[in-house]
Amino acid sequence: MKDKVYKYSAISLIVINFITLYLFYDYFTENPAMFRGLGILMNFFRLIIFSVGLGIILLGIRLFFHLRKKTNPIKTHFLYIFSAILGANLFINWLICIFMELIKLDSMLNFAIFTLLAISIFSIIDIYKLNFINKNK
Repeated sequence: MKDKVYKYSAISLIVINFITLYLFYDYFTENPAMFRGLGILMNFFRLIIFSVGLGIILLGIRLFFHLRKKTNPIKTHFLYIFSAILGANLFINWLICIFMELIKLDSMLNFAIFTLLAISIFSIIDIYKLNFINKNK
């Protein structure tokens, strides 16, 4: 189990790196105009909304299996690990943008970003608890 989590975490970080590189080069290929950078901001917002939606769906599946007392196939699933790491990464990027004053703190994105933070913290704790803590039997 631990090997799968490590492998999927590494793959998730590589995929997130490619997404970041795409957004970085997409910004530099935009035509210099009045609203330069608006495209990357919209991509960032879409990525946050996508990540919140994916996290809610995966937590719903996780809750379904937990309530049915069935084996949990999602505890080492790639998408579950990916959504947790992506959520944490997007929250860190949002904090950096706040501190650099690129995004205002009173934006409408705050509810989505704090929901994303809660989802990613719960998912990371869940992954850690299910896969890395030895249970005394």
